[in-house]
Amino acid sequence: MPWVAAARERLAANGGVTETPERLAMAREAATESLVLLKNRILPLQVPATGRYRVAVIGAFADPPELYLGGYSSVQTEAGVANSVTPFQGIEAAVKKANPGATVDFLAGTLPGDLDTVDPAAVKAAAGYDVAIVVAGTDRSTASEDHDRTTLALPGAQADLIRRVAKANPHTVAYLQTVGQVDVAPFADFTAAILWSSFNGQQQGAALADVLLGAANPSGKLPFTWYASESQLPPMEDYGIRPTATTPGRTYQYFTGTPTFPFGYGLSYTAFRYDALRVTNDGGTLTATATVTNTGRRAGAEVVQLYATTPDARPADERPRKRLVAFRKIELGPHESASVTLSAPIEALAFFAGEKFRVDPGRYGLELAASSQDVRRRATVEVTDIPEPTPSVVTAKPIVVGDAAKGITQRLRFPVGSRIDPQLTVALTDQSLVHPAEVRYESNRPSVVRVEGKTLRAVRPGVATVTATVGAARGTFVLVVSG
Repeated sequence: MPWVAAARERLAANGGVTETPERLAMAREAATESLVLLKNRILPLQVPATGRYRVAVIGAFADPPELYLGGYSSVQTEAGVANSVTPFQGIEAAVKKANPGATVDFLAGTLPGDLDTVDPAAVKAAAGYDVAIVVAGTDRSTASEDHDRTTLALPGAQADLIRRVAKANPHTVAYLQTVGQVDVAPFADFTAAILWSSFNGQQQGAALADVLLGAANPSGKLPFTWYASESQLPPMEDYGIRPTATTPGRTYQYFTGTPTFPFGYGLSYTAFRYDALRVTNDGGTLTATATVTNTGRRAGAEVVQLYATTPDARPADERPRKRLVAFRKIELGPHESASVTLSAPIEALAFFAGEKFRVDPGRYGLELAASSQDVRRRATVEVTDIPEPTPSVVTAKPIVVGDAAKGITQRLRFPVGSRIDPQLTVALTDQSLVHPAEVRYESNRPSVVRVEGKTLRAVRPGVATVTATVGAARGTFVLVVSG
C-alpha cells in the first residue's frame, strides 16, 4: 500500500512519534468542544487556592484500566495508553494544580467486579466531600455494530448510584459518556449538574476537568432529540418518523411528544441574547442576519441555529414541523456583541416528491434559535423564484463498448485497445438523475487511457485517472488497463 509506505517515511522523519504534543492538544480541544452541559447550578467549581478542599470521583468508568474510545477507534498500544487521561486523572491533576493541598479520591461506587450493586460505603463516604463527581457510561457490551440497546437505562446500578450519591451530597455532578441518550429520570432532580458526551477520546479526562473547573466554557449542543423514555419510541422494526395514531413520531422534525432535552440543546456558563433579525432572499440564497450579545461576565461560544418552517403547508403534505438549514458558532467576550449571518440555498427548503426534490413556492418561516425548541427570533420570507436544477455530482460505471449487449454492467479492468464507455450519470441539485449530452473528459495519463470524443481508448497497460466535467460539476474515476 503506497500510502502506508509514505506514512512510514513521515514517521521516520518524525522520530517515529505519532502522538505529538500538537495532536494531543487537538484531541483535548475536540473533547472539550464535544461536552454538552445539560443541567447546572454549581459549575464551574470554585476550587480555593489554599486550604481544605475534598473531591470524590466516583464510578467504574471514572478510572478504568483502559479507556473505551468507541467502536472503530484505534487500538491504543503502550504510547497511546501512556497519553490517555481518565476522568479521575484529569480531575485530580486540575484540582491539585489549583490547590496543591486539596484531596481528590477515587471511589468505585459499586462492589468490585459488580456493576449491578451499589457500594453503600461509597455512598456514605461521598457525603463528606465538598463535591462528588459521578462518572457513568456505556461500552461495547451495551451496544456495538452487531447488537443494539434494548433499553435507555444506564447499565447496571449506575443510575441508582448517581441518585443515592446526589441525595447524600447536594453538590453532585453527573458526567455521562454514552453511546447515545440515556434515561436520566432516576437522578436528574437530585444532581447539581449533568454533563454528557459520546466517547470522548484519549484526552477526555483533561477536557472534562477543563470544563468542570472553568478553564473552558462548555458550548456543545445535542445532535439528537433526547427522548424521555422508550415509551416515546416505536418498535425497532418501525422505520417511520412521522407521527401516527399510536406513536409521536421521531426526530425534532416530527416528534410531537415532550423530550427530556431537545435537539440542539446545550447550556453555557454565560447567556446570549439575540436581536434585530433581518432576512433577505436574493432568488438563490436565504440570508438571516442578527445581533448576538453575550450578556454575562464570562467569555463563551454560542451555536446560533436557523430553522425553516412551512406555515402554509397542507396537513396532507405531512411537512416537518421545522428543519435546521444553517448554523454558526460564534465566540464572544463578556458583554460583547457581534453581527451573525447565516445563509442557506433555496434548495435547502426542498422536499422529496416522486424522484426528485422540489421547492414549494410560497411563504416560509425562519426561526433563529439556541435549540430546536428555544426560538429567540422569527421572520417570514416569500419564495417564488425557484432556481433551475444544475449538475451537482458526476459518477461513472465504465464498461467496454458492446458490454451492455452481453449483460456486463461494469468493469474494473480493460484490455489494451478497447473502447471504454464511461456510462456517466449526473445527479442534479434536485437529486434527479440524467445522462448528460455534453461532457468533457481529461485523462491524467493519455499514454494509458486516451480521450476520443465521448468515449475513451485503452492504449497500454497501466492506471489512469479520468476526470469528467459536466457544467460546473466534476467527477473522477480510475481505469486499470491490462495487456
